[in-house]
Amino acid sequence: MKEKYDKYWGDVNKMNKLIYVVVVVEPRYKLEFLEFALVEEYENEIGWKLANDKKLVVKELFQEYKKTCQPKSTQTQVNQGQSSNKSSRIQSALGERFMRQKMESGEVESKCELDVYLKESVYVTKNDEFDILKWWKVNSSRFPILAQLARDELAIPISTVASESTFSTGGRVLDPYRSSLSPKVVEGLLCAQDWLRSYTRPKTIEEDFEDLEKFEEGILILNF
Repeated sequence: MKEKYDKYWGDVNKMNKLIYVVVVVEPRYKLEFLEFALVEEYENEIGWKLANDKKLVVKELFQEYKKTCQPKSTQTQVNQGQSSNKSSRIQSALGERFMRQKMESGEVESKCELDVYLKESVYVTKNDEFDILKWWKVNSSRFPILAQLARDELAIPISTVASESTFSTGGRVLDPYRSSLSPKVVEGLLCAQDWLRSYTRPKTIEEDFEDLEKFEEGILILNF
């Protein structure tokens, strides 16, 4: 069991990176829990380095989803028609200069959807009956790109059971006795089966008749 655990979970660098993405899109955990868990599990410096690497993975995946989503049009119609009077043009110019000054001073910050989500407090619930898919459905209007990402990553994978086993009305292909055999015993049985099959040679009907004739001749000689 430990060997299987080490194979899939022993090396944090070899783990599936989507696992960390799922933790981040969990509104009860987000990036705070991921950073806390990595720092607690590993040394302080290594933990923070891993946390920054996983944060970069989340951002890169978010950017990929952002490219596929159609951006909503935020353009506003300015200067409708050439009949605008001089005062409206002055007000428009003053407004543009005012907003430019605000942006240069840092008072107006353009935040992406992911930054807004991560800066919000984690969702606190008093019981374990929390429906994460329902939460993202309700908040999809606020975080449309993240909602799409969460829907894909939180989807339940299809079963890996063989189709013939799923739809078969017969019994189990591997009974409890066979499944309890040790690997060495199974290997020995398979080798013995191969050895026995290699020594068996199908006989023809002519060979059987020849053997019967010899047997009958032997009986006649004994009788006389």
